[in-house]
Amino acid sequence: MTKLSQPSVVIVIPAYNAGSFLKEAIESSLRQSYTECRLIVINDCSTDGTKQLLGEYVIDSRVTIVENLENKGKSESLNEVLPTIEEKYVALMDADDVMYPHRIEKQVSYMEKNPNIGASSGFMEYISSDGRVIGNASLDLLTDEDAKRYEKNKEPFAIFCPCAILRTAVFREENLLFRKQFWPADDIDMWNRVYETKWRVIAQPEILMQYRIHGSSAVTSNYFRTRQQFEYVRECMRARRRGDEELTHEEFLEMMAARPWWVRGNHWRKICAKGMYRSGGFDVAEGNYFGAAYKLAVAAMLQPIYVSHRLYQQVGQR
Repeated sequence: MTKLSQPSVVIVIPAYNAGSFLKEAIESSLRQSYTECRLIVINDCSTDGTKQLLGEYVIDSRVTIVENLENKGKSESLNEVLPTIEEKYVALMDADDVMYPHRIEKQVSYMEKNPNIGASSGFMEYISSDGRVIGNASLDLLTDEDAKRYEKNKEPFAIFCPCAILRTAVFREENLLFRKQFWPADDIDMWNRVYETKWRVIAQPEILMQYRIHGSSAVTSNYFRTRQQFEYVRECMRARRRGDEELTHEEFLEMMAARPWWVRGNHWRKICAKGMYRSGGFDVAEGNYFGAAYKLAVAAMLQPIYVSHRLYQQVGQR
C-alpha cells in the first residue's frame, strides 16, 4: 500500500487523570508505521497535570487537543468528537495503554480487505503499571460463524474498545454512537448494535497493543458495575431482537431482584469468581503474589472451569 493510496485514519484518546501514562500512549500513537493518520486527545477536565502535558504537543500538526470545560465521561466525550471526523477510519485508544508501531497499518489493511466489517479490534497484551507483560487478551469472534453463535445463544459479544477501529460510515450512515446509560459496558452495547445493522463485527487475531492494568483502570476498579451493566446490555439486546422496547435501568433492576433466591445465589457465585480472578490478576501485576494466590484459589473454588479456561487463554498461550 503506497502512501498515495492510504485511507486516512484518526486516533482518538479520551483522557481523564491519566497523566502518568498519557505521554507513553501519545508517543506510541505518533510512532505508528502508518503515515496517513492524526491524533485527537480529549482532556475530560483532568486535575492531575494532563493539561500541562498536552501543552507539549500543541505545535505538532498531527495532534489536535480538545479541552472539555466540564467532566463529561468517556461516552459523551467520544460522541461529541466522532461525528466531526472526516477520515475514513477511527481508531480508539485509552490514555494509559501502548500501541505497537504496526497497529494502525495492520488494522487498516485488514479493514480494506474486508469492506463489510464496520468495527474490529486486535488482540492485546496485559501489562502492569511499570510495563511488564503479565498475560494475553484474546477474542473468540474471528468469523461470521462465531458472531452467529453469539446471536443464536442470545449473548452479546465484545471486542476490545482500546484496540478498536471503526469506519466513520458507521456514525454517518447508521447514526450509531455510544450510550452513556450503559457505561462502563457502553462499548459492548455499541458493538452489538453495529452488528444489528448491515455491518459485520469481527476481531483481527493479532496482538496489536498493550493494555495496562493498575489500581484505577476500568478492568480493576469498575468490575462489578461492569458486570451488572453487561447484563443490562444483554437484556436490552434481547428485547430489541424480539421487537420489544428496551428496559429502563429501573425495570432491569426490578427484574433482577424478582428472581428466586437460588438463581440470585448462583449468579452471585459466578460474579464473585470472575471478580476475584480479575482482582488476582491485578495483584500479580503489582507483585502481590500472596494476595493473587489467595484470590485465584477462591475464584477456582467458586468457578473452576472458568478459571482454568482463562488461565490457559492468558498465560498458557504466551
